[in-house]
Amino acid sequence: MKALTYRQFGGAELLQIEDAPKPVPPDDGVVVSMKASSLNVIDIRSLKGLMAPFVNGKFPKIPGTDVAGIVIATGSRARKFKVGDRVFGATNAFKGGAFAEFVAVPESALTVIPESLPVEEAAALPTTGLAALYALRDLGRAKPGDRILIYGSSGAAGLFAIQIAKSLGAEVSTVSGTSGAATSKAMGANEAIDYKSGPVELRGKFDVIVDFSSNFPFAVARNHLTVEGRFIEASPSIPKFIG
Repeated sequence: MKALTYRQFGGAELLQIEDAPKPVPPDDGVVVSMKASSLNVIDIRSLKGLMAPFVNGKFPKIPGTDVAGIVIATGSRARKFKVGDRVFGATNAFKGGAFAEFVAVPESALTVIPESLPVEEAAALPTTGLAALYALRDLGRAKPGDRILIYGSSGAAGLFAIQIAKSLGAEVSTVSGTSGAATSKAMGANEAIDYKSGPVELRGKFDVIVDFSSNFPFAVARNHLTVEGRFIEASPSIPKFIG
C-alpha cells in the first residue's frame, strides 16, 4: 500500500509517500480502507518529536490519528463490524497509522458512520470531538446552568466544545481572535470575547474553564473559578505534563 511516512522527527518537509506493508487485522479489530482523515495537533507534535517520550523510536512511522473508511477485513474475535461497513474512529494517538491506504484498528476504537454523515465530515470528528466531549462532560462534569469559559474557541475542539456545552444546558463564554469570535457566536456562544481588540475582561466566576489555547495558565484561571470550579487544560505540552 501507499502511505505517508517519515524517518526522523522534524518538520513537514520530512514527509514522503512510500510503499508500506498492508496491515492485517488484529484478532479484536479490523482493517479499514481509508477514505478520509484529518490533521490534529497531536499528529504535528508527534512528527516534530515533541511527544517523543510517548512515541517509540522505530522508523519509518506513518502519522495520522483520525480514521474514516470501509471495513475490508476482520479479526478472528471481531464481532462488532462486518466487511463493507462504513466506520470512523481513531488510532492510538502516539502510534498513528491513519495517513495510509489501509489501517488496522481495534473494534473498540470505531463506530458506524451514520448514513446522513459524509465520510469527510466523519473524519473530522474523532480526535477533536472526543477531546471536547471528554473535557466538558467527563472532566468538567458540566450540567445545566453552569457558566463555562472556553479559552481558545476558534479551533476545531473549541467549536465542538461550544456546541456540546450548549447542548448540556450551559451558559457559554469564549475567548478567541476576531474571526474566531464571530464564528464562536455563530456556534451558540452567549458571549464571545475578542482578545485582539484589547485586554480580556472576564465577567464573574465560571464553573468550568477549558483551555484549548495552551495560553491560559491555571495560576491565572483559578482567579476566575467558582469555589468548586474545574479547570481543564485540553492540550498540554510535555513541560505542562511534567509541571
